Amino acid sequence: GNIDAQYALVRLHYVGFIIPRDTSEMMRWLTKLAGAGHARAQVTLGVVYEYGLDDIQPDLSQALKWYELAAELGGAEVRAMADQVQARIRTKMTETEIADAQSQAQAWRPKLQ
Repeated sequence: GNIDAQYALVRLHYVGFIIPRDTSEMMRWLTKLAGAGHARAQVTLGVVYEYGLDDIQPDLSQALKWYELAAELGGAEVRAMADQVQARIRTKMTETEIADAQSQAQAWRPKLQ
């Protein structure tokens, strides 16, 4: 199906509007779309990992990984947003956590090309 339509459905799961929030289904689709290079899905996945959501615990390394990938792959608007959230999240992380996130992002890059 259309990747933007799939993302729109994921957003409905995220906000719990029209359909009940289903974090398991939301994460399955967000991860699939983010892995396919959808920059907005990458930012959304980063937000979920930065703050946690329902039964999903925060994971700052995962959040930064997805923000970095979105900054590389997105258009100007998404890049600007991803750059801003990257700067914010880095203040919450140790150098080791940042290096781990960068390593994780590097491991994903070949899959996205």
